[in-house]
Amino acid sequence: MSAAISVSGRRVECAEDQSILEAFLRAGVWMPNSCNQGTCGTCKLQVLCGEVDHRDSPLETLTADERASGLALACQARPLEDTEVALRGTEMGRSTHPLRDLTATVVDVEDVARDTRRVRLGLEEPLAFSAGQYVELLVPGTSERRQYSLANTAQEDKVLELHVRRVPGGVASDWIFGPVSVGDRVEVRGPLGDFHVPDADQDEGEPMVLIGGGTGLAPLLGIARTALQRHPNRTMVLYHGVRTEADLYD
Repeated sequence: MSAAISVSGRRVECAEDQSILEAFLRAGVWMPNSCNQGTCGTCKLQVLCGEVDHRDSPLETLTADERASGLALACQARPLEDTEVALRGTEMGRSTHPLRDLTATVVDVEDVARDTRRVRLGLEEPLAFSAGQYVELLVPGTSERRQYSLANTAQEDKVLELHVRRVPGGVASDWIFGPVSVGDRVEVRGPLGDFHVPDADQDEGEPMVLIGGGTGLAPLLGIARTALQRHPNRTMVLYHGVRTEADLYD
């Protein structure tokens, strides 16, 4: 049975199998979100009235005292009835890109460094996102989902570029470093996350320092190229941390 979530006068329907965060993002209501796994606490909100099921919210992230005070993790909590919530320290006017489900096709797989591959996924229709955000991939043949940052700029919205490091025994990397083939179909959900380049009307060309380790370079590439397109003379320093020279790429 669905329930309604109200925030700052806006009412959003939340399906039985949806988290509060997913319902908000699919409706185009922005709120802070980062890991979406219940471990970072970025999406904590205040329940003003109504009841929620905290589901798999870890006690390390949402303590018993916080639950008792009405706080909830939006990425985990489900409303049990019509519920009103308040976002903490955020402005509801911020724009966002609605969360969507898409089917993508593998168009290219390339080794770029030791145990690192670049995977490009073609879309039949463009995905609106901000440089720095990520998508969630359903690993073919499994029920497992894995998150990968986009190395794209927002204009590159029909071929998504992911950077994947081999993880021994990893469900996704066993597929990407194994049977993956050009033409494979894969389910993708996104965009997610609030790590992003500032909106154009707020970007005055200030100096930027970007720091990323390993495949953490991916979102920085989209952010750096977007920022330099706007202000080609901007001062920018990018640090890429790796274990050995064989791990460097791009």
